[in-house]
Amino acid sequence: MTTATTTIDGVLLDFDGTLTRRDTMLGFLVHAGRRSPARGLLLALYAAAALLPWALWPGGRSALLSGALWIVSVGRGRPGIHALLRGYVDALVADRPRLLAPAVVAAARAHLEAGRALWVVSGSSPLWIREVLAAEGLRARVIGSRARLRAGGLVLERRCVGREKVRRIAADTRGRTIRWRHAYGDAASDRPMLGLAERATWCGPGRPRDPRAAGPIVGR
Repeated sequence: MTTATTTIDGVLLDFDGTLTRRDTMLGFLVHAGRRSPARGLLLALYAAAALLPWALWPGGRSALLSGALWIVSVGRGRPGIHALLRGYVDALVADRPRLLAPAVVAAARAHLEAGRALWVVSGSSPLWIREVLAAEGLRARVIGSRARLRAGGLVLERRCVGREKVRRIAADTRGRTIRWRHAYGDAASDRPMLGLAERATWCGPGRPRDPRAAGPIVGR
C-alpha cells in the first residue's frame, strides 16, 4: 500500500534588506553600543580597524561580526544580555512602519492568501525576526543565525548566509516535499537560496548577475 505524498508550495524570503529596509543585526550592535559608552567606543574602534578586512575578506565577515557581537555583550551577564535583546526587539516591533519594506510585505501576504507557506531565512537573529513577523501578522517558519555565550559574551555559532542558507533549508524541510515557487533576496549571499525556486525576485540595488535571480525588481 502506498501513501500519497503531499507537496507544499513554499516561498523563501531573506529578511534584512528584503523584508526590511535596513540590516537589523548591525542595528542591534548600534543599539547595544549606545547603551554603554565604553562598549560603544570599543565597538567604534573595532569597526574602524575591521573596515579593510571586511572589504577584502568576504569569507571572514562572520568572524568580524561575531567579534563585534562579543564586544557589545561581554560582561553583562545573562540577565543583562536578555534585557538588551528585549529592548531591541521591542524597538523593532514598534518601528515596523519604517523598518519593513511595504512591497515585499504585500507580496508575502499575497503568497499566504494563495495558500503558500513562508520560510524567512536570514543571517540575522530569529529572536527578533519571529516577533516582528508575528506583530505584522505574517505566519512563517524562521531560520536564522545562531549565537552562544563564550567567555562572558555572545558569539555567532553559525551565520546563516550563502550556502549555509541552502543547508539549513534542507535540514528544516527534511521528510517533506516542498515546491519552492518563489524566492526573494537582496544580496550576493542570497543567490544560492534564490536558485532553489522556480521564480526569484531581486530586491537589492541594480540587477543581479545570476540569471536564476532575474525576476522583477521589487520597489522599495
